Amino acid sequence: METLTNNTTDSIRNMKVGDELSFPISRANTIRTVVWTRLLPERTKGMRWSSTTDRDEGTITVKRIE
Repeated sequence: METLTNNTTDSIRNMKVGDELSFPISRANTIRTVVWTRLLPERTKGMRWSSTTDRDEGTITVKRIE
């Protein structure tokens, strides 16, 4: 798992199926917004992501699922 703080949209967009990226939990709302709004064209083509929040670790992890 890799922790990134820059180029969030491009990092998520370029994920391969099965890839996971971890971000600081303070960016959870931003990460969810990126997936639902900025990546809408990709989602309409069938790309999918899921996210998991780990409060103990202080991270949100995004996984490319399709």
